Amino acid sequence: NSKIPEDGYVLSLCGPGVETIADNVKIGDKINIGIKLVPYTVAPEKIIHLISGGPRLLKNGTLYVSKNEEKFKMDIAKGRAARTAIGITRDGNLLLVTIDGLPREKSDRNDQASIGATLEELSDLMLALGAVEAMNLDGGSSSTMVINGLVVNQPTAGYQRGVSNAILVKPRS
Repeated sequence: NSKIPEDGYVLSLCGPGVETIADNVKIGDKINIGIKLVPYTVAPEKIIHLISGGPRLLKNGTLYVSKNEEKFKMDIAKGRAARTAIGITRDGNLLLVTIDGLPREKSDRNDQASIGATLEELSDLMLALGAVEAMNLDGGSSSTMVINGLVVNQPTAGYQRGVSNAILVKPRS
């Protein structure tokens, strides 16, 4: 819920070490950070937009599920789940895909409920839709597609969950 300054950044942290940083860094302090972008060994010189995600699903029009190379934990790398992916077609069109997963509440499950997809199945789907490059963005209850303010899929949590990042597509003004 932080406003991003026009000439700055918001650095959001979680997990081990947060207390150490919170005890030693104050608002306005200058800090140095490094960003490792897989598959790059050196970050590109200029980054205009950056969103976390992964693993990669397609590379140059071929299946390329990089879950092991990118060291994704087993809860993401294996099994079925709701999934969200982004892809680019050969002619430069953008594909945004969300696959529903099993609802969390057993009472909401029925014969029509999606069982989700594996990363390999998602990779196959993105290729079938015409993508030449594709990446998994997130999964589980974070997988939500909103079009014109309406949730158009069935999130596994049963509602639109708050997330830390999103891709917004807006008409050019």
